[in-house]
Amino acid sequence: MCCCVGNGRFGMFKPNFDKYSIIPLFHPDHPDIVDNKMARFRRNFSDVSKMLKRGSVKPKHGKTHITWREPIWDRLQSSNDDVEKEMDVMRDHEFHKDSVLMCIGGDGLSEMRMEHAIAREPNKWLFATPMVLPIRGEHPHGTAHTLHGGWRLWWKWIEHMVRACDQTEYVKSDWSVSEFKQHDHCMCILMQAVTEFIDEVCKGAPVPPTMVGPFLDALAVNLDAAYLSHFLYDFAFMYWQQRNAVRDGKVRELDLIWRESTAIFNTREGHKTQYAPMNITHIYRQEP
Repeated sequence: MCCCVGNGRFGMFKPNFDKYSIIPLFHPDHPDIVDNKMARFRRNFSDVSKMLKRGSVKPKHGKTHITWREPIWDRLQSSNDDVEKEMDVMRDHEFHKDSVLMCIGGDGLSEMRMEHAIAREPNKWLFATPMVLPIRGEHPHGTAHTLHGGWRLWWKWIEHMVRACDQTEYVKSDWSVSEFKQHDHCMCILMQAVTEFIDEVCKGAPVPPTMVGPFLDALAVNLDAAYLSHFLYDFAFMYWQQRNAVRDGKVRELDLIWRESTAIFNTREGHKTQYAPMNITHIYRQEP
């Protein structure tokens, strides 16, 4: 939601906004999503040696300033009561009590409970100041769930790949967020191995990987080649784009990834039943 003075209650709400207008934005065939997928596939194959190179974008506003608060003892995010108590404490703090809008960040479970609290009691959390705006943690929680959902969905293929790459310590169909770092590293190995293999095999080919549409169409007749290419096109490159967008502060790219990843989150295998609806509420608030 945007803070536009003079529009709606407290001047915080978008006038004449149709909430159903965002539904098409999540379709896998939406032009924004397809164009982005093709552009990153083309970009990564244009120079494979730079694929894992980190960006060098510096913060636009200098070093982050943090003011620490006292911990809220005996409260976590394990219950709705705990989260709502924490929201109350933060809203009542002298630094925030006179604000119009208050952004509260957290992991996925915290965000989900805040969203449910707002839905249950909009007069308290939405139509009273400071209004609460849940903010998701992009990394490591957001990136971990994108990797986790895609890992589950692609597991039958990934299992053979991690064995072939001698990464047997990662041969497990499911894992916890505490194991994210190891699986992030494993994903980098798999992504680089598959990309370099395709790049080497296709050197001199009449239809190179940079001609994305015709290239994927040509590989459709070969199941093994199709699996390799779509692992990159539909999952690995999406995850890596998200990681780089977090580092470089590319908000619009992150929003595109949340739209694209919703299709994975909604699958039976991906099974991100909380993150899929949170993707939708996030994009709803981001739309101009």
